[in-house]
Amino acid sequence: MFLAMKEKLSLLWAAIKKYWEFFLGLSVGILFLLLTRDNGKVQEALTQFRKTSKDERDKLLNVLSDEHEKSDDAVDNFKNDIDEAIHDLKERDREISEKEKEIRDELLEKEERERGAIANEILNELDNI
Repeated sequence: MFLAMKEKLSLLWAAIKKYWEFFLGLSVGILFLLLTRDNGKVQEALTQFRKTSKDERDKLLNVLSDEHEKSDDAVDNFKNDIDEAIHDLKERDREISEKEKEIRDELLEKEERERGAIANEILNELDNI
């Protein structure tokens, strides 16, 4: 492994010796950029990036909040519809119970007045079917 590494490094050194002018120009250019760079622009760009990121995050949070409110409203509407349906069902059951009681009382009155009236009513209903 050491020999392989030594061989790679010797090839790299041979390339640097052959193209030394290129590497010298590259290192001078990098050094010049490092010495003359303006930190204010980088700082300004980072500040702008943070500001736009915060704005985008706030917009996204507002959209998510609106979506949550819409879904909460939909759930509330659904609950209200179910409560109304339950109330209507109970009211209808109460009305049916009252009608059943009226019919039963009517049949019992007929039976008291005339024996066999219930049996006659049943036979009439069976004939109609």
